[in-house]
Amino acid sequence: MSIRSKLLILLLLIATLPMFIAVLVGQVSTRFVGDRLTEQTQAQLIGLAETQMLQGAQAAARLAGAEARQINLAVMVQARTAADALETEREIIGGAGVWLAREDFDERARAVPGIETIDGQRVSFGVPSIIFAPDADPQDAARSAARLASMGGTFAGLRRLDPGLIASQYAATIDGAHCAYPGHGGYPEEYDPRERAWFELALASDDPGTLPTPIWGEPMVDASTGRVIITASAPIVLSDGTIAGVTGVDIVLRNLIDHFERQPTWTENEELMILSSQVEADLGEGQLGIYAQRSYDKEGADWRSHVELEPFQLDDPDESAALVRAIKDGKSGVVRTRRGGREILCAHAPLLSDATSLVLISPFEDIVAISDTIDREFWGIIATQLQSNIAIAAVVLTLVVIIAFRGARSVTRPVEELGDAVERVARGDLEARATVRSDDEIGRLARNFNRMVPKLNDRVRLRQSLDLAMEVQQALLPGEPPSLDDLDVDGHSIYCDETGGDYYDFMVVQPLDSEHLWIVMGDVTGHGIAAALLMTTARAIVRSRVGIPGSMAEHASALNAQLAADNQHGRFMTMCVLLLDRASGRMRWVLAGHDPPIVYDPASDACHELESANGGIPLGIDADWTYHEHEGAMPTPGQVLVVGTDGIWEARNDDDEMFGKERLKETIRANADAPAQQIREAIVRAVETFRGDTPQLDDITLVVVKAR
Repeated sequence: MSIRSKLLILLLLIATLPMFIAVLVGQVSTRFVGDRLTEQTQAQLIGLAETQMLQGAQAAARLAGAEARQINLAVMVQARTAADALETEREIIGGAGVWLAREDFDERARAVPGIETIDGQRVSFGVPSIIFAPDADPQDAARSAARLASMGGTFAGLRRLDPGLIASQYAATIDGAHCAYPGHGGYPEEYDPRERAWFELALASDDPGTLPTPIWGEPMVDASTGRVIITASAPIVLSDGTIAGVTGVDIVLRNLIDHFERQPTWTENEELMILSSQVEADLGEGQLGIYAQRSYDKEGADWRSHVELEPFQLDDPDESAALVRAIKDGKSGVVRTRRGGREILCAHAPLLSDATSLVLISPFEDIVAISDTIDREFWGIIATQLQSNIAIAAVVLTLVVIIAFRGARSVTRPVEELGDAVERVARGDLEARATVRSDDEIGRLARNFNRMVPKLNDRVRLRQSLDLAMEVQQALLPGEPPSLDDLDVDGHSIYCDETGGDYYDFMVVQPLDSEHLWIVMGDVTGHGIAAALLMTTARAIVRSRVGIPGSMAEHASALNAQLAADNQHGRFMTMCVLLLDRASGRMRWVLAGHDPPIVYDPASDACHELESANGGIPLGIDADWTYHEHEGAMPTPGQVLVVGTDGIWEARNDDDEMFGKERLKETIRANADAPAQQIREAIVRAVETFRGDTPQLDDITLVVVKAR
């Protein structure tokens, strides 16, 4: 698209803007007010709903926790009372105070005191009822029943702690006696309390103390009423540690939900349930099970049937996993999510166990229904107003197009000329200049363009100089490592700029001393041209002294003195000089402020750093500094020696974490069986992978020597 066309469009937009503001101000204002009102209303409704639902869930969870503690206390008291009763001699069954569930309640053999009819069942809150398992020993069970029958007062007193929640209390012995309160019948002929889940769970408890902690079982169908119940039970432990039976408290599931369910705030569809993450055995690892919900309470259920726990899953697996973690961690919260294809608000708060939470769920559409109604009303108003203004806009737009078309040409000519000059520069003509025709913005742009082109020419020349400097510096590095029978050697440098301050070199003095391999590595502070110049100077001095007699420490001290004498800008250089005497099997090294080389020994599967005591300061700081030489055994076959610069272990990732020497050592260990070149490539690759998208801030140089 030409500049003239773009300018025409721009002029049209500028010219028509006041018209559209005048024509559509009512619509825009109404839409704005409507959007803000809708958004604010929706945000307030959501915020209020989240707050109230979370508070409701937390309040219900606190109430549930308090109720659960009361139930636990009641079960513990029952367990202690039942143990005392079973250890107390009483009259055998048939005497006063012992009422049989089938004979006295179902068949009405005797008049039971305090009898009432509740939901069609004869119930007595005055006395407990007794039933025996089908295969129970008559004499033993009768003796236990006579003793348990004395618990009526204890049952009644504990029931008053929470009469709206406690449905039934009981104690059952291992010999087959079962005492229940309030007294009632309705038990099936084959009913055996010892085969019920609450009895088996309590006997399997790993807390056999005289006052054991109650265990809460999963929902089950009550044998006498057919209602779905949840049971807290505990073993009855006698004074000698013997487990004589189990006592428990039944809570009707529907009553439990009704007891904690608050009055719905937003919709009648609000739902309360209890979730548990301790269901991996039934539903699989990392799954939530619905421990309690209203739908479990089914009419006419078989008392021998198992109540299957339903899984609780959100549509988004990640959100489901996050909810599982929150419930396992015992956290409260509100999430806006989707379940079963429907958007919901889900508030959760922990119960007594960190693995269980009370949950409130409300459909999201019910919460924002008011704001949706407001939004629809405002859209209707805007549509009506817009229809009445379209005709006026069409007439005004036609006039504006004619005027804008005539005015565009006066601006496009200098822009086109400036564009021609830019194209000439793009083709490489750095002598091109733009014609300045005015003092307006386009004229100033032309003048700035004319000042910019010469500077661009300077930058091009500078770039060419940098490219040449890079080529020169790269040429100073070893072209290829030395080829030796007993040593596999490889090295590489990666600069973060065109030129850098890292340096490495291999030297085998020929023909005078071919058994000695010199490895030199240096790291100049900073990078760029200045660092490259200092590195080049150091390289020249090192190479000039290799064939001169003298110790490595003397060479290092002489190098330091020369660099310090010429150091006018405060730069310094660390260096590691390593001499491998292949004939004697010994090696010597000098460290001038440089990190010591790392040696990996496959025999011990360990890495260690060469001795670095008295390593000395970096070169170029103190001309009078005296360096010290160290000596040790050369690497034996299979051992790997690595010399590197701090650009390796000080490389940082997006979290500002350093790569570190431990990761370097692990990389060496993992690749120690490979040739030196592959070990070097593995280290570079590990650093680059660790760094990720973080740019390289320092030069990276390393030399790998593997003995063979």
